[in-house]
Amino acid sequence: MKSTYLLALLAPFALSVPAGAAVTVTPFGPGGVPLPSLTGLSSVATFDSIPQTPYGDSVQTSPNPATFTDGGGSWSGSGIVMNNGGGGSLGLYAEPYNDTTNYMAVLSGQSETVVYGKTYSELGLYWGSIDTYNVLTLFNGANSVVVPIPPVANGDQFAGDSNRYFVISGFDFNKAVFSSNGNSFEFDNVAVGGVPEPSTWMMLMLGFGGLGYAGYCRAKAGSAAVSAG
Repeated sequence: MKSTYLLALLAPFALSVPAGAAVTVTPFGPGGVPLPSLTGLSSVATFDSIPQTPYGDSVQTSPNPATFTDGGGSWSGSGIVMNNGGGGSLGLYAEPYNDTTNYMAVLSGQSETVVYGKTYSELGLYWGSIDTYNVLTLFNGANSVVVPIPPVANGDQFAGDSNRYFVISGFDFNKAVFSSNGNSFEFDNVAVGGVPEPSTWMMLMLGFGGLGYAGYCRAKAGSAAVSAG
């Protein structure tokens, strides 16, 4: 009975935690590649230390590795690290405007996944020539959310509005999947920051406290039964 009473006490706290807060996509820029420090993020994946797939190739080829670690995350999938070197897009991948360094390109029907060793509440990325067919999904265990496409998604390679640094918040995550239904999803300078909201930690602490108290009640009941016997 006591454990049931405790759960009743915890119920209002459970209801106070939003089931799915709205995801916010905040733009910085336009254009350029702003320093992640300006957005309060860290652990930046720049892809600059990762060998690129040869310019002109559309699939992952040597020396571009299928899996690697960059910016505090473990990357894997069929995305390719690319650097156009001043060349055109070839109808495959356009470098994010004013970005002459390595970047990640996810071609049509492909995907790239990054997994982090802890949970974050903010994801930043320099999103190049934003297209409506680019798909970014954040995961936290079995829960996931698809990030809304910014309204400036017109695929323009040279427009500041459609080549911007964005910070995504409103969903705690430890994995992100970048996929595309067309050529291509290009991005760079992926950074993470923040921690789960206090309400999330409150629920975890209350949950652990409830389990501990329930165990204590069971142990006490068992001891009373032994004494009575």
